[in-house]
Amino acid sequence: MIRFLVFSISAIWAAECLAATNIVPRVTIKALIGDYMAEATKPIGEQSSGARIRNEFANGYISGVADSMQGKAWCDTTRVKRDEIDSDIMSVLKKLPITEHNKPAGPVIVKILAEKFPCK
Repeated sequence: MIRFLVFSISAIWAAECLAATNIVPRVTIKALIGDYMAEATKPIGEQSSGARIRNEFANGYISGVADSMQGKAWCDTTRVKRDEIDSDIMSVLKKLPITEHNKPAGPVIVKILAEKFPCK
């Protein structure tokens, strides 16, 4: 729980900083995909602890970015589960051209959420 909170706070801070300035991204799309997919083909019991930590970081990052912009850039319908939202985000990120993969992940996540779940 504490780890999730730390990652969420870090993600919120990163998303707001990236939106305000043009700095080197802390989490790129490429890094987020890599962390989210770390040993994803293996059953959880067979994954290394490092892979599980990377996956939890990615989940926490996505949650932090989403939470920081919920009600501002996108609106949760409460009809879709968090895991489904995360899967939708990762699906879109993986389809982006490789030339986009060094961009900051936070603003792209916000754009995906705003397009899928606009506030009315």
